[in-house]
Amino acid sequence: SRKIKKSLEEWDIKKAIDNSKNETQTRDYLIESFFNILGYDKYDYNHEYSLEIEKGKVKKVDMAIRVEGRRSPDILIECKKATQNLTDSHYQQLAGYYNFHKDSKIGILTNGIIYKFFCRSLSNRNELHKDPFIEFNLNDYDSNDIEKLVTFYKTNIVVNQILHDAEEIYFLDNFNNGLFKTLHKPERDFIKLVYTNMGGGKMMDKTTERIYSLINSISLSEVVEKIR
Repeated sequence: SRKIKKSLEEWDIKKAIDNSKNETQTRDYLIESFFNILGYDKYDYNHEYSLEIEKGKVKKVDMAIRVEGRRSPDILIECKKATQNLTDSHYQQLAGYYNFHKDSKIGILTNGIIYKFFCRSLSNRNELHKDPFIEFNLNDYDSNDIEKLVTFYKTNIVVNQILHDAEEIYFLDNFNNGLFKTLHKPERDFIKLVYTNMGGGKMMDKTTERIYSLINSISLSEVVEKIR
């Protein structure tokens, strides 16, 4: 991590951004330099990687990186120019590659400044997850962000471990969202379970409404304190 931190600090990022007027320049001055800092060289990646989507028809992927000595790339990169904000349509462009390239495990969407790292969806391995599991901003990062980059350093990278860690992040996010939905607007079955644990018997509509009104930030905070 110290090596990455030092290289980032010594890199004249502002000059690289100023030189990145279009997509090709962004790739040459920013994106390639970023991956050079992570230990990759010109022999590790392809520009305009040809992805066959059907017989006789190909799509060109901006960059593709081979890791761990593999012949087929594990990482596909969609590059946008530095002056562009990354949008959902750009994500859709990246995600579209994953229906056709089964070997790719990780997708990166970047404008040379912000790097969004994705892996495949937990529910459908033919699709890219809609949310990045890591996001790195050259203009706004800290030591924790650099530690996340360490796992992508060429001599450190273990794709299966990265995928395992990413899936843990996605699973935790799904759990938190599920718990929020359960508690924010509780359904009758949940309210009935609470009433049963209160020692209640038959639940009337009035009781349901009363318990529903009591499930709020104050009562939840008190329950968290009891759990602690």
